[in-house]
Amino acid sequence: MAFNNPRAERIHASGPIELLESQNCEIDRLLRRIAEADDASERRRLLHQIIETLNLRRVLSLLLKSSGPPCERCLAHHARMNAAHISAILDVLSRVIVVRTGQGTCPDCHRLTRLFFLPTTHSRPTRDVTS
Repeated sequence: MAFNNPRAERIHASGPIELLESQNCEIDRLLRRIAEADDASERRRLLHQIIETLNLRRVLSLLLKSSGPPCERCLAHHARMNAAHISAILDVLSRVIVVRTGQGTCPDCHRLTRLFFLPTTHSRPTRDVTS
């Protein structure tokens, strides 16, 4: 099952928290559209978009909560998704926010493999050198 949410690729967020907040608004918007839709096929399409947005949220939440950068296989296991779906979601996330990859040992399975993580950011604005 491939991740196919065209609106997700148009969202630009400065970080994971902003992305989660924008997804809340997106889900609310889609729920309103489902309530207004007369066509059953349109309601199914909108429901599918909500499910994909929730899947993206689940993967993002796992990346935020992980004790160390997980590998794709462990991330798929914890998210209860197949590796192909995780790969598609990570691809979308990397276009919306920064998702870094690196070689290392996965903290869960202890294999040397490619790891995925969100870079740390400053909680406060940094001071400009010229000021």
